[in-house]
Amino acid sequence: MILLIAAIRSDVLYGKVSNWIIAAGLFGGIIYRIYQNGIWGVVSWLQGFLLPCVLLFLLLSFAMIGAADIKLLAMIGSIFGITFIGNVIIWSVVFGAILSIIQMVRFQNFFYRFQYLINFITELAQEKKIKPYYSEKTDGKKCVIPFTVPIGIAFMFCLWGPAEGKIF
Repeated sequence: MILLIAAIRSDVLYGKVSNWIIAAGLFGGIIYRIYQNGIWGVVSWLQGFLLPCVLLFLLLSFAMIGAADIKLLAMIGSIFGITFIGNVIIWSVVFGAILSIIQMVRFQNFFYRFQYLINFITELAQEKKIKPYYSEKTDGKKCVIPFTVPIGIAFMFCLWGPAEGKIF
């Protein structure tokens, strides 16, 4: 929880998450997993680590999510396991969508962002090559939410929410 809060704070204030935070969580995760399951703990650690990396790689390729977000999810997954992180990923997307809608209403750019998404998908279909969805230089900060925030909300929801946020 301390590492998660540190990661969220860093992302909100500076727009990045220190690799030291992630490394500490990964190291703690493998120690915890080995303590809990012996040498087989390495397998469960690796599963929880790899699931976010594999599932979210495409979003990273399109610059729709940052590498720090994937690393944070991988850190959580390495500690809590593959089922838990699967639920956190799904709820992160839900809470991220809610926060994005709030942000679009706040900045009154809902229709612009929706048209931007339609244009992006159209261009992808026509050009058939990967290109970034977001560029800070051209898009500014009005269309960005630090995704560590919905990750944190989803983590708490899966830990303490109704039915512990279980989808799986």
